[in-house]
Amino acid sequence: SGGFGAASTERGPIAADARHTTWTANARKTYRAAVAATALAFLILVFGALTANVAGANSSCLGFPGCRVVAVHGLPLWIQVTHRALAFLLFLHLLGMSIAARKRDVSVLLKRATWIAFGAVLLQLLVAAALVERHLPPVLRSRHQGVGTLIWLATFSLAALARSIAVPAQPEAAP
Repeated sequence: SGGFGAASTERGPIAADARHTTWTANARKTYRAAVAATALAFLILVFGALTANVAGANSSCLGFPGCRVVAVHGLPLWIQVTHRALAFLLFLHLLGMSIAARKRDVSVLLKRATWIAFGAVLLQLLVAAALVERHLPPVLRSRHQGVGTLIWLATFSLAALARSIAVPAQPEAAP
């Protein structure tokens, strides 16, 4: 009953009836949300790179989740705060996606991929909190970069999987 990207639900293959239309619509909603998550993850990676490379940005906002101490003002602080705000937005977006996917009639594989992406962001927030509260030790900086890469892979894979499920295969033309 279907493999990777097969058009099936927990109940088995979908016949060409009203359920198919509903399922496709739900899968397409999930696909659009996954593309938004991927774009947001990319933007967060860009701001993370700026946070790491603009002088003073990584230590401009001390404390987590908010700034208890503002060490540097101006552009470095703006970069850091924007990076954090976008990260929390991605967290909430993927939480909403995960809850919606659980309720929608989409494949189990797609539901699991959504929860994996959400779990990666949750892990990243925990690593980020430890990073900031422990005054930026190099080992936690490396973990933060690594989990950020995992988030990019998870959201991109989620979008690719959702696309393969949401867009029905076109029948081949007879010669």
